[in-house]
Amino acid sequence: MDAASFSKTYAEARERFLAAARARRLDVESHVLPGLHGVDGETLAMGSTTGSLWASRDAGDSWSAVSRDLPPVYCVRFAS
Repeated sequence: MDAASFSKTYAEARERFLAAARARRLDVESHVLPGLHGVDGETLAMGSTTGSLWASRDAGDSWSAVSRDLPPVYCVRFAS
């Protein structure tokens, strides 16, 4: 892959993901976790297929478990 394949910001990566999901008519479920923001003010979170959800308050330098007993998480997106 070349550098053009990668987004320059988290916000750009999120928008590219959402555009791809819309193009394929895929449903995206959104949940808001107030107070968790990345370096550009965006919310950072990640989930796992084992049902865990983590969030970062410091642009991804460290992560805190939000939940460990969700159904499988395949994608995380936060509404604006």
